[in-house]
Amino acid sequence: MTRVADSADADRCGVLAEADDGSPRTLRAAVGWSAPDELPADGLRATIGREDDPWGVLVAATDDADPDADAFVEAVATVLTLAVERRRRRRETTARHELQATLNSLHDAVSEVTDAIVAQSTREEIEETVCELLADSEAYKFAWIGAVDEPSQEVHVRTEAGVEGYLDGLTLSVDPDHPFDGGPTADALRTGTVQVTNDARSDPRFSPVRDRVNAYDFRSSAAIPIAHEGTTYGVLNVYAGREGAFRSRERAVIARLGEIVGHVIAASERKRALLSDDLVELTLRIDDLFVALDTSVDPEGWFSFDHMVPVDDGDFIVYGRATEEAVPFLRDLERVNPEWESVTVRSEGSPARYELHGVDLPVFSAIASQGGYFEDVVIEDGDLRMTLYLSPSVDVHSVLESLRHNYPQTEIRSRRQFTRSFEDVVRIRRRIVTDLTDRQRATLEAAFYAGYFEWPRDADGGAVADSMGVSPPTFHQHLRTAQRKVLQAVLSSPTVGPE
Repeated sequence: MTRVADSADADRCGVLAEADDGSPRTLRAAVGWSAPDELPADGLRATIGREDDPWGVLVAATDDADPDADAFVEAVATVLTLAVERRRRRRETTARHELQATLNSLHDAVSEVTDAIVAQSTREEIEETVCELLADSEAYKFAWIGAVDEPSQEVHVRTEAGVEGYLDGLTLSVDPDHPFDGGPTADALRTGTVQVTNDARSDPRFSPVRDRVNAYDFRSSAAIPIAHEGTTYGVLNVYAGREGAFRSRERAVIARLGEIVGHVIAASERKRALLSDDLVELTLRIDDLFVALDTSVDPEGWFSFDHMVPVDDGDFIVYGRATEEAVPFLRDLERVNPEWESVTVRSEGSPARYELHGVDLPVFSAIASQGGYFEDVVIEDGDLRMTLYLSPSVDVHSVLESLRHNYPQTEIRSRRQFTRSFEDVVRIRRRIVTDLTDRQRATLEAAFYAGYFEWPRDADGGAVADSMGVSPPTFHQHLRTAQRKVLQAVLSSPTVGPE
């Protein structure tokens, strides 16, 4: 700066840098003054940087201006502009390379996690593997998975890796009225969306745990819901030592992990229930199931939920029967119940067959989240009775508490544990079910219960495809594949019984 001042014959010369946030300029280098407020009102000035995005300004002031000083100051500003732009491009290139390296590492971690958890057989093994692999990756410091305890509405840690006791002595609640509502973890569970923090030191949601941020030395975090087909299994929390670790592109990749883990857990729980020789059978009753709804029709007669087929994004289709007296109440429920999108009566008579499209039913999601299934679901005069089956390893108490959270009047009428006796035909059926993908099974079930295989058909392929939200070619592709697997399993099976 001294050489510039001498060459321009200036008494005072300096560079002022623009501030990105609109605050006053800062004095980067100067001769003849020591603070920005000493900037002379007159003198020579030249912009450093692009006109649309200036980096700063070069200022030179003198009592006896040299006629050539103006051109000299402009030339110096041009040289500085080139240097600034070169440095900016170098930083941008470095940032792009670092981001790409981070994304590559993240993709590798997600792929490794996906491959590893598919090989696990239980929910506990799946969750432990996820946390261990994420904590061992270069991108993250530690991870933990938690789930909501329905009675207390508090988040309890199921497993953690890369850290010990991070949540010791801390209560995370999904209850919005709780003094500390659980921050990003609770937000992720309540909204079903990924919650990220790119600077935990300044994020107000981390104010109550600022000491832990410093003690465990992390700067960014992501809370990722673990969910599948409308059932939330918990939340995965991942922590990184760098700021800005979960911006848009990384956030999109890490969000996929919650969907993948949810899908694998759901498949594991369902397979465990299907293949287990031992079962817990519960008979439940819920009186006045729809008492909270403002219905204009009294519940009369009965209607059943014979089968439920999950479709994308947590939606489902229920196939059932209804007496003539119950049909008006069913149609009224479509009007007042936000969980019921549409009810279509497929046949006349009593009972008639109907089809229900919905977005969620807590009474079923609580069961499905544990890999259970139901039979004999009947709502008569507004009261529900049902039989459900769970694996003995499932905590029955937690399932009941989850149901009672939405339906406090839930009662257990009977409970028994038994060992199923397997005939060869039953074994074949179970093998067929486990060989089908989720989409193939849903397509086959939807076609069967919609009356696609009746003669004449109650619903054609286009109608069933539309009910599932897929194109007719996609429907027929999945249906043909499922039919082939079923026929192959049946026709290639050993002879059942004596020849």
